[in-house]
Amino acid sequence: MRKNLLHDEQLKSFSSMGSRTVLLVLLLSAVFSLSAVSAFAAQPDTVTGLLRERSFAETALPTALPVQKLTPLPSSHADASAALPSDYEEFLRSGDWIAGMDGVELEDALYWQPSYSVCDVDSDGVPELIIQLNGCWVVYTRQDGRMRFVATGWLTRDMEISVCPERNTIWFTGGHTSWSFATWLVIRDGDELVRYELEKEDPYYIGFAPEDADPSLKGSYRSLEQNEIMGLELFA
Repeated sequence: MRKNLLHDEQLKSFSSMGSRTVLLVLLLSAVFSLSAVSAFAAQPDTVTGLLRERSFAETALPTALPVQKLTPLPSSHADASAALPSDYEEFLRSGDWIAGMDGVELEDALYWQPSYSVCDVDSDGVPELIIQLNGCWVVYTRQDGRMRFVATGWLTRDMEISVCPERNTIWFTGGHTSWSFATWLVIRDGDELVRYELEKEDPYYIGFAPEDADPSLKGSYRSLEQNEIMGLELFA
């Protein structure tokens, strides 16, 4: 009988311990589940933050380069083909102007495409004839009924030609292999008065402003349209 009682007591004790263990396990499970839920709930915010940060990093603009001041090309154009005097046209067709170009021969004019512009640069009532061929330029004017040489020089094949009559100036500008070149030719009464030439290493082809050569050259320049001489049947 005593043995049975002891056995019963042990069973009760084990049963009580088992219940407590189960309760403890359930309690720990509940705590763990709560922590997991809290962590999961916090996760979207963290992920969103990371995504926001990544998105900003991907769309952020790179560090800007220093702003370079560009020299704007003149926007207005003078029609070089308008009112071309007949003796100018005859002179262009004759090819006699090649003699005034430094180092240029007749074969060069046949191979490369020459072009011309006409403008009264020094405002004396007589227009100047400006011809360019493969990087070489030459200026003529008319005097005593004949075409007279004024000046010649070299720049680049893709040169732009602008004029500023108020400064009696022709501005030749161009660039090649990361270099910029510019020439200002000041004419008075059909003669070369002074010439300024500048060049610099210029990877961005920023170019020059007239005042870079001399403050007196600053003014309102307009670009000259260059017409192909081929259209006038050169050497016909």
